[in-house]
Amino acid sequence: MKKLIKILITIAVLAGIVFGIYKVFFDCKGMNIPFKQEFTLKTFDYAKVGDEAIVKLMRIEDFRCKDNEDCKGDGELEYKIIVINDHKIAYVKLGSVANTKRDIEKLGYRLSFINAESDDSVTLKLVRLEKKVKV
Repeated sequence: MKKLIKILITIAVLAGIVFGIYKVFFDCKGMNIPFKQEFTLKTFDYAKVGDEAIVKLMRIEDFRCKDNEDCKGDGELEYKIIVINDHKIAYVKLGSVANTKRDIEKLGYRLSFINAESDDSVTLKLVRLEKKVKV
């Protein structure tokens, strides 16, 4: 009986891992866009920007005040985004009020919050950072 329970738990854990991989990598919509163009993403969707960078919206957290509730944050939406270029990955948090622009130095990009279309989508823009010339 104990062996059967261990097998069932193992199957459940493996099914959870497979489902998580499916949701993150396969159950999403993608789009190709050029640099400096605005794009709108929903949770788990991604955009391939300029054939070199991938921007994926992982989660949206709501810190806005609700009726008769204490405010947890600054009354804004916070977006958790993954930016991938070559073999480098950056995890970025953007806000709808504060921290609306974030420089990703190790990838050479600037990710900007443009607009919140709804509670489950966001409009962003990715541009290349200008390289600093050393004198």
